[in-house]
Amino acid sequence: MGFYPDRIDLYQEALTHRSSSIRSNSGKWVNNERLEFLGDAILDAIVADILYKKFENKKEGFLTSTRSRIVQRETLNKIAIEIGIDKIITSSTRNLAHNTNIYG
Repeated sequence: MGFYPDRIDLYQEALTHRSSSIRSNSGKWVNNERLEFLGDAILDAIVADILYKKFENKKEGFLTSTRSRIVQRETLNKIAIEIGIDKIITSSTRNLAHNTNIYG
């Protein structure tokens, strides 16, 4: 990555699916849902910026539908598997058997 992360706990949380049912020492559920919310907003903004600059003459509808296709679950899941997220995410094995779309 080019740097050493200060908050390893955030990386662990980001890789913990809610199906894992893990609690912290204080009893708080630990999972990636809140970080996923934040990450989705950031990803939407970055993709929107790239599309806005790349397609100067396109209308809002085109930009919105293109962004939606790029950041859809299927696309993100494929990318996550390509970079190995499926190998390091913590989740219940029962959940994985029925839903392989939790990575993206």
